[in-house]
Amino acid sequence: MTTRVLLVGMPRMLRELVRDLVDDAGAVEIIGEASSDATAVAIARKEHVDVIVAGVESGGLPPEYDRLMAERPHLRVVAVASNGRHGTIHELRPHKQALGELGRETLLAAVCGPRAVPVPSSP
Repeated sequence: MTTRVLLVGMPRMLRELVRDLVDDAGAVEIIGEASSDATAVAIARKEHVDVIVAGVESGGLPPEYDRLMAERPHLRVVAVASNGRHGTIHELRPHKQALGELGRETLLAAVCGPRAVPVPSSP
């Protein structure tokens, strides 16, 4: 099953980093990019998005995302600070999980789920 991802409102460099990371993961499709939250919500409704990765400044997610998650209980929103260093996962459960300092594995697990992070093999 392919995870459908939408990127929203991130600086170009961060957006490219997330895109490259997710592209390398396999079984993930970035279905598009949106420059505003309103556009993101409209695309998510139309395209049946599984994960939204949204750039945020401060103060959390706008209320549009809460309404969208109420409509689509399996939707996950990964909010990434515009500097790319911290993020949170938002889910309807209600659930909010601090990701701490972001690295390749942390961001990949947030977007694709923990199974997407390769486990190092023993020598």
